[in-house]
Amino acid sequence: MSKKIMVLFSFLLSLCFVVNADENEQWHKLCEDGDNKYCNLIGRNYISIKEYKKALNVYKKSCSVNDGEGCAWLGYLCFNGYGVRKNIRKANEFYLRSCDLGFGEGATVWRNFMKIATNWNSTVIKP
Repeated sequence: MSKKIMVLFSFLLSLCFVVNADENEQWHKLCEDGDNKYCNLIGRNYISIKEYKKALNVYKKSCSVNDGEGCAWLGYLCFNGYGVRKNIRKANEFYLRSCDLGFGEGATVWRNFMKIATNWNSTVIKP
């Protein structure tokens, strides 16, 4: 039963990010013009269709201009090894940066991440 719910949830999530070509083109233009809200929408769309390398590039741009959401998504990609080699230390840095930039969800993820890291007795430390 639980597996069926997860499949249904994944399917519904993917529908949320399906955009038509005109809307996609408009989002890219707004992102290129510096509107990070649209960069993050593009990144989430890429993740929903498993285009992780493209999402990585979008979120690198977003994080480089101090967008907390973009940094949090970079942490997610690094932590899971999506589009990049899995790197727990780098994920920690991105989650922490997201937290420092005031992105609340990033701070929550970083706090939970640190609890997990502590349980693993890893060498992940706050930079």
